[in-house]
Amino acid sequence: MPDDIARAVPINDDPIAAVFDAVPVQTHPLLAGHLAVDDPDNLEAQAVGPRVHGTAMASLTVHGDLNDPASPISRRVYFRPVMFAPALGDEIFDSGKLVIDVIVEAVMRMRRNGGMNVVVVNLSLGDRTKPFGGKISTWARALDFLAYTYGILFLVSAGNINDGVELGGFPDQGAFHSATADDREKAIFQGLDAVKADRRVLAPADSVNALTIGSWHRDSSQEVFGGASPFPAYANVQMPNLSSRLGLGVRRSTKPEVLLAGGRQRVRLDPVAAPPVIVPHPHPTRFWGLKVAAHPENGAVGLHFTVGTSAATALATHSAHRIFDALEDAYPELIGPMPQAERAALLKALLVHSASWRGSDGFIRPIVDPDLDLHHEHWRREVCRYLGYGFVDPEDAVACAADRATLWATGTLGPESSVTFDVPLPAAIGASANQREVRVTLAWFTPIRPGHLAYRAVKLKIASLQDPAIEALGVRTSPQQPSNSQSESGTIVHRRWLDSRIGNFAPGATFPLQIQRERDQGTPIDEPIPFGLAVTLEMPGAATIYQEVHANIVVKPRVRVAAQT
Repeated sequence: MPDDIARAVPINDDPIAAVFDAVPVQTHPLLAGHLAVDDPDNLEAQAVGPRVHGTAMASLTVHGDLNDPASPISRRVYFRPVMFAPALGDEIFDSGKLVIDVIVEAVMRMRRNGGMNVVVVNLSLGDRTKPFGGKISTWARALDFLAYTYGILFLVSAGNINDGVELGGFPDQGAFHSATADDREKAIFQGLDAVKADRRVLAPADSVNALTIGSWHRDSSQEVFGGASPFPAYANVQMPNLSSRLGLGVRRSTKPEVLLAGGRQRVRLDPVAAPPVIVPHPHPTRFWGLKVAAHPENGAVGLHFTVGTSAATALATHSAHRIFDALEDAYPELIGPMPQAERAALLKALLVHSASWRGSDGFIRPIVDPDLDLHHEHWRREVCRYLGYGFVDPEDAVACAADRATLWATGTLGPESSVTFDVPLPAAIGASANQREVRVTLAWFTPIRPGHLAYRAVKLKIASLQDPAIEALGVRTSPQQPSNSQSESGTIVHRRWLDSRIGNFAPGATFPLQIQRERDQGTPIDEPIPFGLAVTLEMPGAATIYQEVHANIVVKPRVRVAAQT
């Protein structure tokens, strides 16, 4: 059996993650034994065509990119078919049912039929006829209600768009090809920025309780493509794929929140257009794309490649499961009895927690703000339209490091209440002027008020760090992130402080981190609101950070001891 399909089957049959998608190839060697399929409408019988999308999403959720080293998850994945592959064309929904009814019924059935403990649901789906236009879609309102009512984190794809982008700075293709690589990249982004209003996220990616996932121009393929076309849109800067749809969300909230690897999708020039028009290349290959299971061809085991926001979302679901596994392994006494809504909120926070712009704002800002005179709220909002909170490397979200310590907490907040956490300060931060970062992410699920301007009924926030905490940590607010007002418009707040000043504090000191629930918008909500919080202290190269924080916390992770032989 080839190495890329020799994957162990999980022994835990109780799912915590689910995929709602098209009927997959259940008997594929990569999927057999990994899925708990619940098909009450018998869509299996109608799936007579190639089962491309559902199989790919199941494969990514279970295994991640097959070009990466194996990253097994501990449990089977609940899979609910909501589409099927007809004899010809793409996978489709049953035309006799409303899509929203199908999704709502699927969640309610899942809770009583094999998915009682599911806290993450993958929705790599969207309505191509419903780009976000400023008003929350019906489908998004349904997800918001389900997320709060059932304690579920929905991971939703931002959507793809393969429309061309005109490169108005060049009269013809010859001028484009003769330009420098930097000038070509700038022209591509200028063309994209000119049509950003036509490339907004698709319903239900406008949901305020869900996390919306965009497609990072990244994959792990090692194959070298020798042709001149198609070519990368951006070769020298980290950016989304050209086809990845853009934010913002309702009331200028951050959408998509994060970007995960969606394949290094290439682009090509329209052969007849003048000025030249650049178009995303729609077909993934072994040279660019995430490697996944596929329907068999000519009797051989099927393997294929995929690109786009659907793939990035399934990879996010795989990453969320890995985070859950790491938490359950290290803190079984806490994760076991934890309420489902708090589990989901914690995973929401931790999935976003490692996100950053990776310096790409330095490429975007001079184009959207050529005179560098826009107010900081404005130019950061324009960067956020493309990058959200930033790029997420799954390994950063899961791995431990000696020079980094991450603390987490869950709980609930009642009306107009707050809670303060005392975060221990490692002595290393006060001993040198090395670069250091403090990162805080707060996530929650809000009740909603459909039809009201104050659609989001509950707002939580992180109190800004002030002196003496800023002085003690030797940091300042990073401009490479959405502004505070924009970050606080949704249901996840991600804040970063960094600098390289020597800290100023006594041995054994802590700094207070306060989170608070603002006055409810509209009629007060009596129910306590579940939240998840993650805090990271990091100083690259300072190998004692984790050890020092670990020594000063009460609840410690379980330490695995190797068996003696």
